[in-house]
Amino acid sequence: MNIKFLCLIVALVMLLQLNVFALEQHEPMVLPTVSRVNRNEIKKEGDFCTYVDDKYSIAVQIISDRSTVISAYNKQNNTLKEYVGDYIITKDLVDLFNKVIDDQLEWTNYYEIPQTITYRNGRNDEVINELERKYGSEYFNKIIFRKPFDNNICEVYEDQTFETYLDTSKYFKAGTSLATIVALFSLPLGVIKSVLTVVKTAYDVYIIAKDTFIEKYVANVNNWREARIDHRNYISAGKTIYGSCIWTDEGGIEYHNEKVIGGNSRFEDFEKMADDSIYQYQTGH
Repeated sequence: MNIKFLCLIVALVMLLQLNVFALEQHEPMVLPTVSRVNRNEIKKEGDFCTYVDDKYSIAVQIISDRSTVISAYNKQNNTLKEYVGDYIITKDLVDLFNKVIDDQLEWTNYYEIPQTITYRNGRNDEVINELERKYGSEYFNKIIFRKPFDNNICEVYEDQTFETYLDTSKYFKAGTSLATIVALFSLPLGVIKSVLTVVKTAYDVYIIAKDTFIEKYVANVNNWREARIDHRNYISAGKTIYGSCIWTDEGGIEYHNEKVIGGNSRFEDFEKMADDSIYQYQTGH
């Protein structure tokens, strides 16, 4: 083979390799999409989807493949926005909620949210009545268990106290979307609907039928147990039931249990609390 032809082939191969290398070097880097939404925190209830974290509360009513209602409450900025319009095409629900958080929508309505004075307790008595109906009254130093030993006795005492105060309040005009109310108060759809008169529009959007004033109260229940011998506390444990009460001027009040903190095995087994306390008393530990 002609040596000049071989040199030409080698040169062409080297030139092609350089061009490929150059393309690889200048091709823009594709960054992975960072999700700000935990998929497991998206809750579905009928045609509603909701998402709540420390910063945002979002409610979406997906009516069809043609229209959508989306409401987003930014807890840090105290802003409430609503989108009513065409169906938004996304890969999945996580992508949709990420678009909301990234403020990529052309919002239809903005709602002014007044700063609530938390020490105002207008319906506090009603909230306490609701807690008493579910958990009984408050009490202190109630003896719930006794265990005799060595001419002595270990007694397990319990306190039950309530923590109630106004958290959020807002007056809404008739026609406000249910998604907006769900987003602001960060409560399940069923809880909100139980205290409101809700209707559907011709476009299947859920709205409230009447002008309504709505209040949300913190309604927590604290339980504390102590095992005592000779007036000294040896073992203690606690549990808090975090809840909310939603009130409207048309539908009364509704309680929602949100989560429980504490209440471990030691708290639940007060007989073991007594046994462990007796062991500490007898051994000096």
